[in-house]
Amino acid sequence: MILLREESQAKIPIYIHEQDTELRNNMVAYIENFIETEQLEMRVVLATGDPVDLLETIRKKNRPGICILDATYKHFLELANAIKMDYPRGFIMYTASPLELEALRGKVTNYIMKYDYRKIGSWLVECLQNSKKAEEYLAIADGSKFRYEALKDILYITAALEPRRLLLSSRNRHIEFYGRLKEIEPQLNDHFIKISRSVIVNQDYIKSVDASKGIINLTNGEQLNIPKSL
Repeated sequence: MILLREESQAKIPIYIHEQDTELRNNMVAYIENFIETEQLEMRVVLATGDPVDLLETIRKKNRPGICILDATYKHFLELANAIKMDYPRGFIMYTASPLELEALRGKVTNYIMKYDYRKIGSWLVECLQNSKKAEEYLAIADGSKFRYEALKDILYITAALEPRRLLLSSRNRHIEFYGRLKEIEPQLNDHFIKISRSVIVNQDYIKSVDASKGIINLTNGEQLNIPKSL
């Protein structure tokens, strides 16, 4: 069975990869019952045995969420790394049979034995709590690692001169990094507005707007050019 549902934007999406059909169905049933009982702001969006389908769906949704991955799948670490590179603020849990549990030690941090659904429930609660904290930061790719910048400190983000690079201006520093605005937008909150195709600004730092000249004056003295039609 492949389960695919449209999720509410207010709810954290859950993606499940499990090769065993019976286990997958049982896991979905438990999680959905747990979510309803605990009234959690989550929803199972996809449950599948196809890792390619999983990755394509996550990328299509373009929203960090919770992934439960089958560690008996031969390339589960490669799948996990692909998800992490796209969505560093997402959460990943691995399920394994008793034979694989020992092999997982030292490779990953979040793992449980298959059928141990109670631990999945407690982990979901922990993910929800951590998600609310993560919403306060922007994850910035730096090679194979990530840096985090507090959203409240960011003045604006603009496209740099070099293709596929962005420039972030915060209260304390300027950071240039690889990325696209459309990849950054899902991590931002409603304090940010896109004033042009290449600039996103934090409204908290807008001092004044001169529409006739197409200029936004920021509280730190910087100016941003905007279309006069904004």
